[in-house]
Amino acid sequence: MANKQQQIQDLENQIESDRILSGDGTNCTRLATKQLKLARLYRQTGDMAKASQLMEDARKTLDDPLCPNSREKIRIQNAMAYMGMGMGTPGAQQQSMNPMMMNRGQRMPAIYRFAGILILFVGYAILYIAEYLGILTSTTDFGIGIFVVFGASIVVSTILRGRYMRSRGAGPGMVNTGGMDQATAVEKLESRLREDQSSIDPKRILDAAKTEIALATLYYQSKDMDKAGQALDGAQKFLNDPMCEQGFERERLLRSVEQMKGMVSRNQQ
Repeated sequence: MANKQQQIQDLENQIESDRILSGDGTNCTRLATKQLKLARLYRQTGDMAKASQLMEDARKTLDDPLCPNSREKIRIQNAMAYMGMGMGTPGAQQQSMNPMMMNRGQRMPAIYRFAGILILFVGYAILYIAEYLGILTSTTDFGIGIFVVFGASIVVSTILRGRYMRSRGAGPGMVNTGGMDQATAVEKLESRLREDQSSIDPKRILDAAKTEIALATLYYQSKDMDKAGQALDGAQKFLNDPMCEQGFERERLLRSVEQMKGMVSRNQQ
C-alpha cells in the first residue's frame, strides 16, 4: 500500500507539471495516459470517486479542441471505454458507440482466436486415448501431460495473437519461451508480466493472467509447487479484475486455473 501511495504521489506531481506544459494541446495524450494510470491506482486502493474523477479529467483532456487526432489518442479512448465498463462510468457507452471496439473481435481471423482451443481438444483427446490404450499408466504422467498440453495451447495462441496484434499496430504478445532454459524463460515471462502490469490497456490484464499461467506451468514442471501456486493465485487475481475483458477466453482460463490449482494441491500433499 505504501508503494502505491508513492506511485500516486509521483503521478500527481507529473500530471500537475504536464498540465502546465500542455497549453497548446500537443501534450494531451501523455497527460491523459498518466491520468488513466492514476485512475487505475486509485481504483486499486478503493477510492472509486477519485478514480471516476480522473477518468472524467482524461476524457476532457482528449476532448480538448487543441488535442490533435492521432492513433495514440484513439488507443487511449479505447482503453477508457474498457475501464469505464469495469467502473460503471459512461465509458461503457463510449465503447458501444466506437466502431473500432465493436469490430475488433470480428476482424481477428478464426485461426488466431481458436488455435489454443483446438490444441487443447486434440491434446486432451490424445491423452485420454493414450490412457485408454494403457500407454499412460501413471496419474502423475497424465497430470504432466495435461500441463504440457495446456501450456502449449497458451503459448501458441498468445504467439499467434501477438503476431496479429503487431500486424495491426497493437501491443506485443507474450514472450515465446521455445528453446530457452527455464531460468531464462522465467526471466522473460516476469519481464513481460511487469510490462502488462504497467500498461493502461485492459487487454493486457488478460495477457498478464496468461503470463502467470505460463509461469505456473514452468514451476510445476520443475516441481516447485509453492511458486506454481503463487503464480496461479496471481492469474486468478488478474482474471477477477473488474477491468479484465469478459468473454469465453476469460472463463476458459478461470476453469483452467482451478484445475491446475487442484493438481498443484495434490502434489503438495
